[in-house]
Amino acid sequence: MQSWGWDEIMQQQFLSMQWAARQRSYSLQYPAAEQLILHHREEKVGQALVDRSDGKLTLVDIAVLPAYRRQGFGTAFIRKLQADAENASMSIHLSVLPDNPALRLYERTGFIRNDSGSLHIQMVWSPAPAS
Repeated sequence: MQSWGWDEIMQQQFLSMQWAARQRSYSLQYPAAEQLILHHREEKVGQALVDRSDGKLTLVDIAVLPAYRRQGFGTAFIRKLQADAENASMSIHLSVLPDNPALRLYERTGFIRNDSGSLHIQMVWSPAPAS
């Protein structure tokens, strides 16, 4: 935004407007979603938005702060979510842009591309069938 020539106040106003629009959109689409803060020891390392309605679990959003990326925090959170989903016999659904680096994380943790007919790639993870 600095390259756009905006001063600090304009940047903050724009970011606040974007954040408010995102919050409104998520609350309309996922009114029962839980806002989670990801921690490592006493440090806040990121956030996630998870919806557990309609008989499935949806990972709406996950973000790890730049200083904590590539240290396994996203993977650990996904693995915990998968354990929760498995205990509840639920699948996990998410959507991701094709150029998002998180796509590799999702594929590495067992998510399968379900549909890519839109701007986002739809992915799903399902617990292994009981033997």
